[in-house]
Amino acid sequence: MAKLPRRESRKLFFGPIYWTRVITGTAVAVGGSLFAGVILDRVVKFSEYALSPSSAVQAEIVTWEIVALAILTGGVLAGASTRNGVTQGLTVGAATSIILCGIRLASPNPPSFFVLSVSMFGPVILATMGGGFGSQLLPPVVARKRSFDTP
Repeated sequence: MAKLPRRESRKLFFGPIYWTRVITGTAVAVGGSLFAGVILDRVVKFSEYALSPSSAVQAEIVTWEIVALAILTGGVLAGASTRNGVTQGLTVGAATSIILCGIRLASPNPPSFFVLSVSMFGPVILATMGGGFGSQLLPPVVARKRSFDTP
């Protein structure tokens, strides 16, 4: 019985960091997080108030979902077509977390412990997952060597 060739094992957090991708992903994550309320208002106005939330709690939940989607998208942008998407996403998450915590701590009203902890750990987890998804769903394009063997 013939043995299958072993698959090359890769280290999880190994490889170069592409800083332009990280900066782009961080900009998308921070921008989406800061303007989530504006995005919700635009969607409601665009739908001619057909998609308006029925309560303040529902509006807050949808706003947090927009924030999560923006951070996940930032990680996907950083990790797409790279071999180390998890590292790219982790870098985006760390940068986003630092920026969002700095903005929230500099506000005149100090945030609650829950909001601060979500601002610290949420971006790291979501962007790391997004980077991993991006590298798996959109792998790097590698030129194959063609063999033109004639029988």
